[in-house]
Amino acid sequence: MSIALEKIPNNLVRMIVQAQYVALWMEKRKMPKYFFQQKINTIAKIREPFEHNGFLFEAHKVDTVAGTQDGWIASKEITADNVDAAFQDFYSDFHPLFDKLSFVTQCFAVVKFEPYLIKRADRTEFFLLHSNELKHIPLHFGADELESLKALERYKQKGDAFRYLREAINASDFYARLAMLASALEAIAGEKNIGKTDSDYIKDKILKDDALHKKIFKHTTGIRNQLLHGKKIDGEEHGDVHYNDIIYDKIIGYFNSEHGTKINTNVIGAPRTLGRNYKFWHGWLKPRSDGSDVDLKRFCELDLCDVTKHFETIEKPRGY
Repeated sequence: MSIALEKIPNNLVRMIVQAQYVALWMEKRKMPKYFFQQKINTIAKIREPFEHNGFLFEAHKVDTVAGTQDGWIASKEITADNVDAAFQDFYSDFHPLFDKLSFVTQCFAVVKFEPYLIKRADRTEFFLLHSNELKHIPLHFGADELESLKALERYKQKGDAFRYLREAINASDFYARLAMLASALEAIAGEKNIGKTDSDYIKDKILKDDALHKKIFKHTTGIRNQLLHGKKIDGEEHGDVHYNDIIYDKIIGYFNSEHGTKINTNVIGAPRTLGRNYKFWHGWLKPRSDGSDVDLKRFCELDLCDVTKHFETIEKPRGY
């Protein structure tokens, strides 16, 4: 049985037509799918792949004879409007889960500078962060360094500044280094009253920057307050500031100007650590031939020049 269109109320006709237009628009606007792979540098051992919260975790580079692994690979498919939105979706879910993984495995785990790959399901181009860990490069100890050491022997400490500075130098991750640098600032300044840090000394003598001092120490919103009180760091407020580099440089400048040290301020990559030193490249690639396999495990085994033998570097594709 059919119903004549003219017998249907006008408002219902409009609703039917609108629904048809919406369905057509949704069909044309199907959001693309993006495939993510992220290398995890960890000494935790995984025997069998497992899935959790949409992520697949599996071992990377297993040596069955030696019984060793070179970290994990985390993979997930994301449906999003564009690659930037997909990136945000992936890492907003990944990082909290990654923090918990480190705790439950009771093992060293980092992802900073580790390789990752993003590929749209219906495109051949993809984004790759490629990295190789380097051996540490030592720094020279000479006449200026010896003179600086002697100057520090004459320096009267108000707190245990150099212990915290050594811990900051040894730390390779952002939050651990920041916590130690903040403690070093307070140790250098000492106390104005019992139990109260001389905040003005930090602001006027070491940082010499009122705005920076507020960003670090302001009650509730300062990054030092959020960090040491166990709060979630406000990414909008603090995400674009390279606190560790800035604070470290300010401390070096303070000792050079106020206490007679001659610590080199032109060193690239200071402070240097024993491990976690990388050269890395990130950018867009596309296969030079149809048979080129796009897989992060494969790229982790190659030097960048070998990657570019099979893949061509390109600008960010339009509409990706």
